[in-house]
Amino acid sequence: MNNTDLGARLNLVFEMWERHHGRPLSDEMVAEWLTAAGYPAPADYITALRSGGALGGAPALLRMGLAEFFDVDPGLFAADPVMTHAGDAEVVEGFHNRSLRRLGRVAHGMSLGAMLYLDSLVGALRRAEQLPDVPSTARV
Repeated sequence: MNNTDLGARLNLVFEMWERHHGRPLSDEMVAEWLTAAGYPAPADYITALRSGGALGGAPALLRMGLAEFFDVDPGLFAADPVMTHAGDAEVVEGFHNRSLRRLGRVAHGMSLGAMLYLDSLVGALRRAEQLPDVPSTARV
């Protein structure tokens, strides 16, 4: 993965976080949380990563911290994230709820940007339906 790819992924998860929380997220806030959680990273380094200007990309430990902060699969910041797995279709076909099965089929193979957008859309729909946040429910 080149630095531009990492920057694009970081910008997508920032956007997803901001949509979910309804407020802007600064590089400083992320850097403070990462440092407090044991993943030291100055704000200017986060800014450089987002712009694709950080030489060498992010170390594995920092990528792990970013995945934890944004609550995304750590593979998102891997060299070549795999958005679909061979067993995904089998899992989707096992869903008993017809609507959920259809949604799984439609989402299968979507791009990273589309998946992150779908995730933020689902969050908005859950709030509109007055359902609890995802951490309060089963994570399928």
